[in-house]
Amino acid sequence: WRRRSRLPLIPPLSDVNSILIYRPEKIGDLFMAFPLIKALRKINPGIHIDLLISPSAFPLIDGDNRFRHIFIYKKSLFADIKTALTIRKNKYDIIIDLVGSDSVTAALTVLYISKGRSVAIAVGKRNLAKYYDFNYEIIPNRHMIESTLRIMDLWQIENRSDYIFSPPVFRESDIKLANTCVKNLNMPPGEKLIGINISAGNRNRIWSQENYIGLMKLIRAKYPSFKIIIFVGPDEHSRAQKLAANIPGISIIPSGLTLLQAAAILSKIDYFISPDTSMIHIARSFKIPVVGLYIPAQENHKRWFPIGQERGIIVAADDYSIDRITPEAVIKEMEKLMAVK
Repeated sequence: WRRRSRLPLIPPLSDVNSILIYRPEKIGDLFMAFPLIKALRKINPGIHIDLLISPSAFPLIDGDNRFRHIFIYKKSLFADIKTALTIRKNKYDIIIDLVGSDSVTAALTVLYISKGRSVAIAVGKRNLAKYYDFNYEIIPNRHMIESTLRIMDLWQIENRSDYIFSPPVFRESDIKLANTCVKNLNMPPGEKLIGINISAGNRNRIWSQENYIGLMKLIRAKYPSFKIIIFVGPDEHSRAQKLAANIPGISIIPSGLTLLQAAAILSKIDYFISPDTSMIHIARSFKIPVVGLYIPAQENHKRWFPIGQERGIIVAADDYSIDRITPEAVIKEMEKLMAVK
């Protein structure tokens, strides 16, 4: 590989025509780039931003008009070589690698596409940092969004608070569906709506049915005017139905929703309780108070916590004991958020 031997001149952001952002990972990983994208577009509304992402993250930006081109990394050698050849023709001014670790695949891809003419910027590289023009270290014990926004140092943009909360872009049909869903709950004026997410990508993050039942019973007993709506992934609707059958008056988001449709409904609630998933970050992008249930694996709670909150984080004793987090502990943490709000 060619080691970058000199720092290139960075043009004013207003003069940058095109940027490629490389983040072919999970939904939550891509979501961490939204504040950076918001900042780039705020300062240069005419900038062309393209994405190279994984298929699993595509539902988050399906129909999002902030992006000129969206390329999919398929983990198929010949398909990905063909994609890289296509992307390379765009001659980007800047390529940003947000993988956040020493990924050889990411480095090879970025360096090949840049062809030595694009400024290559990365976050979180160590041994491979020398192959990029600029690299920003991940800030210990700070949210990943803050580390990502360090890239704005290149243009001396210091006020980051305007960009931290960056929600997804909805179609009009998504918003209409969300409004209809909330209207059908027949909530009296002033009644609070609490969303409880029961789905998690990692098996060790799934809270037990008994705990969810206990939590919802506690909420109903302590806050009888609060309405509860269950958020659930498309393949787990039967699990939500079993929960709702135990407690009268519990609602469930409609089945068959896209991620953005579910997120549009999420934007309408007052409080949110969830295991560690991308839905926590989506909720916080709307400044919804969140109680997040975490396992200590890789200390994710130190980089992927509900941003902008001093409360709302509950960490299990180990990676296999999330069920030891009690419904009472969750209620207590929610009440701390209620006191702040």
